[in-house]
Amino acid sequence: MFWPKVVKFEDYYLREPFEESHLRGWEKSGATRAQIEIAVNVLLFDQMFPQDETATPLKERQTEAMANMMRDMLKAKLQVDFPDQTFNVLVLEGYDFGLSFHRA
Repeated sequence: MFWPKVVKFEDYYLREPFEESHLRGWEKSGATRAQIEIAVNVLLFDQMFPQDETATPLKERQTEAMANMMRDMLKAKLQVDFPDQTFNVLVLEGYDFGLSFHRA
């Protein structure tokens, strides 16, 4: 989770494991390459940081800080693994709290 394996598959850079049928479904929907990579590469934090209606501001700041550290770790990994590529790494907020990336 903290250091995922990322592979080049056709014209995509994807976090393993991925389902080819999921990828093909996004292709059929007419989504762009970036949209497909974001959807297939998403890592939701719902198990790590469960939604809690009584969450305190401190917990919210802590989970945001952890997500930003994980974003920076993933950026570093992608830069090491694919030095000739540029990636955008995103912290997703709200209900779909998590992390994803796509090639720029």
